[in-house]
Amino acid sequence: MPPSGAAGPVQPMTQRSPCVVTGVLPGTETGADEPNQAMLNLAAAWRYSRGDGQLVAVIDTGVRRDPPAERRPGR
Repeated sequence: MPPSGAAGPVQPMTQRSPCVVTGVLPGTETGADEPNQAMLNLAAAWRYSRGDGQLVAVIDTGVRRDPPAERRPGR
């Protein structure tokens, strides 16, 4: 069991890269289909299946991959 008290890192943490700022470029049509969506012809596919009864989950850890950490023994 972890010790009681406030949760936090065992050692000091440092930010090594800036946070990402997102946005939309002026003149962007946010409602327009992108080329990949046009290629899939989603409107035509919708006639055959809509996914009724299917449960979909999106899992996003929000953590950037760290390839050097993946190469460490024991990980």
